[in-house]
Amino acid sequence: MKYSYSLPYLTDRVYDIWWGSHIDFKHLAMVTSHLYQPTDKATIFKFKYIDNRELYEIGPLRGGKPFNYSLIKLANSDYLDANTCGNGDYYHNNADDVRVLHLCASGKNRSLFEYIDVNAIYCRYLCPAPPGTCTKEKTLRLWSNVTQWPNGALPVDGNNVTIPCEWTVIMDMNPARIAYFEINGDVIIQDTQDITIVAENIWIKGGSLKAGTSSTPFTHQFKIQLNGNQNATGFTVSPDLTGNKMLVNTGRL
Repeated sequence: MKYSYSLPYLTDRVYDIWWGSHIDFKHLAMVTSHLYQPTDKATIFKFKYIDNRELYEIGPLRGGKPFNYSLIKLANSDYLDANTCGNGDYYHNNADDVRVLHLCASGKNRSLFEYIDVNAIYCRYLCPAPPGTCTKEKTLRLWSNVTQWPNGALPVDGNNVTIPCEWTVIMDMNPARIAYFEINGDVIIQDTQDITIVAENIWIKGGSLKAGTSSTPFTHQFKIQLNGNQNATGFTVSPDLTGNKMLVNTGRL
């Protein structure tokens, strides 16, 4: 198969499978040899993962079309017996200190050239509250209003600035140069003058940064300028996303 792996495995064995880069797969399709007989013992795979997986949807893939997915197949890994387990039987343990999927590849309960189709679901029924979910204040804060900032002082050059989830801030002036700007609440650019935000790193984490709307477009100039030295300490968002002079949006921009 193009772009796939073809590896020999012994039957009646359990294999721990992982990638050197620690990547967690979202989708996997596995096909057993057409020579596999229902009387042959199974091969069991254990896929360990790092990121959260609430559940796995696993079912047969025939003619390019999946069907009959099961959400929870087996309640106990003891059922994955190489003598008895059918193709696609699985056991999933998502406890934080375990996080492993056991999967049976077998000649039993399968048609010729049938794939095992595996979909990893990050969350469906037990999703965490989205970032930015909180009880909002009933007042609007003005960036220029010193009394609405902690300690009664505006941010100055080189400060780290975090906008809490509860806040809605109207940026009615050019702010001082910011080192790290994290937005968990809502920042609205007031349309009364040109505004420039100068920062080394900006993360619109769970909130929003807005300038104008579809019905009332922004009529002035709004600029975001990212400063910083190439060799400065990197800003890390996740283990595989780090760098300098970054604008990261996981909220709304």
